Amino acid sequence: MYRIGEFSRIAGVSTKTLRFYDEIGLLKPRRTDPITRYRYYAPEQLIALAEIVSRKNLGLSLQEVVASDRRATLQRARTRLRGELARAQHAIDRIDAALAGAIEAMPVVLKRRPVTRVASLGTVIMGYDDVVEAERELLGRVPETLRGGTRGVLWHQCADAGVPGGEPFVEIRRLGRLDRALDLKDLPAVIVACAYAPDDYDAAERAYDAIRRWMRIQPRALAGPKRELYHGRTLEIQFPLASD
Repeated sequence: MYRIGEFSRIAGVSTKTLRFYDEIGLLKPRRTDPITRYRYYAPEQLIALAEIVSRKNLGLSLQEVVASDRRATLQRARTRLRGELARAQHAIDRIDAALAGAIEAMPVVLKRRPVTRVASLGTVIMGYDDVVEAERELLGRVPETLRGGTRGVLWHQCADAGVPGGEPFVEIRRLGRLDRALDLKDLPAVIVACAYAPDDYDAAERAYDAIRRWMRIQPRALAGPKRELYHGRTLEIQFPLASD
């Protein structure tokens, strides 16, 4: 039998780790002196400890280490680690592209957006000037007391596809006496790739271009119309993304 210090030295694992494994029931000493509380380990426990260390070195969590179904646990761990590896490789690809000057310096971030109840005119307005006019009409029809803090445009068709087609919308914070001609709907919960820019055409184009370049590196598809949100004089551009 080995006392904890000697067992620690032979196994190459700290005594602190052994005490922790004892506390959580992962590897309990063969015997604990009832008076001194010294822990004693049997030589064959080196095999059990090696299995634990081996699984930890594979990147398994403690929950996965203690799981009884070893094969299923390893398969789940493999799937999880492959996902982490893919995300790391995507980050490396983006860094390489940025270093090579292939990505706009404008940052692109991922955000999870909740379901949002909005009102719109219910039609897609063709042309930028018409969209601006439609925004004014929409705000005139929705009382300020019913509006939330989100306002913007859903772009169902971009300029590069011909004439741009947008749908101005405003968040509805609470229901009330609304014009019956308005279209009430929920924007679905979604993860978006987004960039921010001053509210001018050139800056907005750079933000769009930054997200497009980001998406060429990421294995994610567009899921729904692009969104432009207004935050004072700052424009937020969102590309909804399909799930992994």
